[in-house]
Amino acid sequence: MNTQEELIEWLRDAYAMEKAMEIALKKQMDSDDTLQPLRDLFEVHYVETQGHAAAVEGCLKTLGSNTSALKTTFAEAIETMKSISSSFAKDSGVKSMLASYAAEHFEIGCYLALIAGARNLDLPDIARTCEEILADEQRMADWLEANVPQAVTSYLKESATEEGEKKAEAAPTPTRHVAPIDTPIEAGADDDPAEALRQEREQAAAVEDATEKARLQVTQAAMPVMIR
Repeated sequence: MNTQEELIEWLRDAYAMEKAMEIALKKQMDSDDTLQPLRDLFEVHYVETQGHAAAVEGCLKTLGSNTSALKTTFAEAIETMKSISSSFAKDSGVKSMLASYAAEHFEIGCYLALIAGARNLDLPDIARTCEEILADEQRMADWLEANVPQAVTSYLKESATEEGEKKAEAAPTPTRHVAPIDTPIEAGADDDPAEALRQEREQAAAVEDATEKARLQVTQAAMPVMIR
């Protein structure tokens, strides 16, 4: 394989990389977890990425070659699986942003290599095209680097708020115990069986005592008559 063939393979890799990036950006644009400023930037970079892919394909045609369907399909499939696997994660927004930051730096490295390879092969037009793409990738990476801390801070604050609300909802409501209205505060003598029995016995004893006194009075009154 000569050096130009190697450059063609690198360009094919770059094209597959840009097509996979389109999938990643589209997923981030459509995600509810993506902050609005970041979504706006992804929309701009999505259009740029489509232009990058077209520009790289033009470089391949200049060299009498074309894109690799196998590499492109494989790269797109990998990115699709990554998107599906991370979409159910609670922190998918933050992870997507970190993945984008890493991907931008990988693209920067790829285009730096392509620029150096094109210059060595005396292909200034291809080198210039890659330099223009590199500027877009560098601008995107710089923006992400400046905004990742803010995105992480916002996510952590939101998570803390949600956790506090869930704890408040799960906490049991204090119960006040109130006695029913018809419940007596204290039990009286009438409610005490022993006390009732005592009072009954006292009444019976009083009746018996009164009866005995009456009998004695009758006996005393009859005694003078008996003596006569």
